[in-house]
Amino acid sequence: SVILSGRLKLIRKQNHIIESQKELVEEKNKDITDSINYAKKIQSAMLPREEELKNLFPESFVFFRPRNIVSGDFYWCAERGNSLFLAVADCTGHGVPGAMMSMIGTSLLHQLVAHPEINDLSKLLHELDREVVRSLKQQDKDSESRDGMDIAIIEIRKNTGKLFYAAANRPLLILNENGLTELHPTKVPIGGNSTEEKIFELQETEIKKGDRLFLFSDGYSDQFGGPKGKKLMTRNLKELLLSTKDLAIEEQGKLAIKKFTDWQGNFEQVDDVCLVGIKI
Repeated sequence: SVILSGRLKLIRKQNHIIESQKELVEEKNKDITDSINYAKKIQSAMLPREEELKNLFPESFVFFRPRNIVSGDFYWCAERGNSLFLAVADCTGHGVPGAMMSMIGTSLLHQLVAHPEINDLSKLLHELDREVVRSLKQQDKDSESRDGMDIAIIEIRKNTGKLFYAAANRPLLILNENGLTELHPTKVPIGGNSTEEKIFELQETEIKKGDRLFLFSDGYSDQFGGPKGKKLMTRNLKELLLSTKDLAIEEQGKLAIKKFTDWQGNFEQVDDVCLVGIKI
């Protein structure tokens, strides 16, 4: 009984230690979660408010769904003179690292679009690339940072009806009376520790009232689900947009969200998601 009593004391002591450690872990987790939730508030404040987007693009929708609390995806809009700008970007990683990169990207875009000498999107992306490399010190020989982003950006000239597009790894979908057209990006990222000079192709096309434009991160098409647990794929997004082309664009947005949610089912979300649609 002495041995049994000793063992019981030891078990109680061990249980007390385990309970104390559990409380400590829970406390630390709460601190981390509180910090991430605060980071979410900062990130949300840096994204365009709904009324800001609607002011520039009255007929529009946004599907923005982080994989975790904060997102490595972001969208951005601005106005300069006769030009309206819209971008969707997908930063390296997700969660906190991706969110920090997204805040750098948002801040740099605001700075660069304000420079009158940066007068086309190719130059803007070139400067964005340089600034990301400089900010993260990726030009240093011993730098291990490969962080960066994929981005699609458009400029609409209100006085001419011209659309300009430049991109790093992200396409643009244009839906009009002739069907659906995909403009393809330059196949290099913004940032990273590549030493080669990057040239981002500037593409130009005519647009008219009623045309619809869609920019999106790969989190939408890369989502696993459906009856066979496969990726949703851009093909299915295109089919949905074509089959709903006569609906209000806000309704298209709701159906795109439903398609994603239904496809995902019980599968985990694999990446941050950002899809923005506008009607001219």
